[in-house]
Amino acid sequence: MGERERRRVPRRLMAAGIAAGVILGAAAGAAMLTGAAPPPAAEGPRPVVLHVAPALVDAGADLELSAATMCRTPGRASCTVDAARAWVRPQGAAGWTRVPGEAGEGAYRFEVSGTLIPEGGFDYWLEFRTEAGTAEAYPPGGATAAIRVLTVSGLPERAFPAIDWGAVAAPDGVAVSMRYGTGDGQVGIELAKGDGEIAGFGSFDVGPDGSIYVDDWVNGRIQVFTRKGDFSRAFRSPVDQPADIAVASGGGVVLGTLGEDGEAYELSPKGTVIGRYPVGYGIVSRVGVGPDGPKAMVGPAQWAAVRTAPGRPLAPELQARLQSAVAPQPDGAVGLSQSLSDGRIAFAWVRDDGSRAGAVLRLPHGLQPGADFLVRPLDDGGAIAARGVWDSTHFGVAVMRFDALGRVVSSILLPEPSHHQVARFSTVRFRAPSEVLVAVDRAHGVQILRFEVR
Repeated sequence: MGERERRRVPRRLMAAGIAAGVILGAAAGAAMLTGAAPPPAAEGPRPVVLHVAPALVDAGADLELSAATMCRTPGRASCTVDAARAWVRPQGAAGWTRVPGEAGEGAYRFEVSGTLIPEGGFDYWLEFRTEAGTAEAYPPGGATAAIRVLTVSGLPERAFPAIDWGAVAAPDGVAVSMRYGTGDGQVGIELAKGDGEIAGFGSFDVGPDGSIYVDDWVNGRIQVFTRKGDFSRAFRSPVDQPADIAVASGGGVVLGTLGEDGEAYELSPKGTVIGRYPVGYGIVSRVGVGPDGPKAMVGPAQWAAVRTAPGRPLAPELQARLQSAVAPQPDGAVGLSQSLSDGRIAFAWVRDDGSRAGAVLRLPHGLQPGADFLVRPLDDGGAIAARGVWDSTHFGVAVMRFDALGRVVSSILLPEPSHHQVARFSTVRFRAPSEVLVAVDRAHGVQILRFEVR
């Protein structure tokens, strides 16, 4: 094992559930949770819970959680929610505190008092009672799969870099250029709707050698391009119009279908299907793959494990228990960002020695946070972060390089990513050692631009 591999071992362990202060995940310590038991599941049609879980919050500050429900057969008693509550347990506390849900505007709000949010964070799960007298827990499993929330205590607060909308960075090159079409190295087709709308591709990801895998969802195939951008090979997708792609460290592929009843497909490097894994809760919006296998993003800061071993899917309750807050990375790197109140964004990551680093950046007046694309730890203890930002008339991607103390040492503004890519969270990717790749629309196709973050 080389020195670089030895330095990365702590990251792999953190991603498995023991990152001190960065991993969220019910897998770490879920068996020790006590208090309220999971409620009986509803019979017949069941409500689907839509919930945005926080990953990082302010210690001691009041927090509002919210959740809505949807059902394919509205009006049925087993689908209609008439009451909700949250169960909250501060870290270090012996039992759970019930927080009633307040109904309004098609959703329930849960006001969590700052007294329940110590510096070590808290766990919670949600319970929804239906008119049929049954209950639905979110995540499935209730207390045994509670969502863990950590705080930004100890992270320094700094100013967000100034944004000059007229100073969009010029790319350092084109990683891949694809014209619309069905041939090798081409992507997408013109949609047969009579309006001339063009469909690009589902998503893309970076292979272990820097090659680029393109999910050509319109043509039902995966195309692979070399690090230099040349077409290498293609193989058929096992699912019609796959929406997102992630590449494992060994060159295997995970494909995902988005939305309710989403699925993840695990493929060998040659495209052979290893396993098909239904996702049992939430709304799938992205897939990823880490050292311990494929995961599905079922909500912001909620990545669910989907299998126990290659080819063996997990039950929904176990998927929930093994969830984490960070986007899985093939090498186990750990990083995330979270919008806070009062115009701030928290960035946190795990250094190679297992310690936590990060910063809380305060946005200038009028600037709003957008999508969290990536927070990628670097070997020097710092990180590269890409975060969408916008104001009333502009949108772009701010890319920052942090040092090991959480100071911003450089920043650039990237152009707005592709509107045609189906998996919008996957329009921006990282490529080692310090490149950020962005998919952008062109008149006759799509390009993936590369930007060196110095």
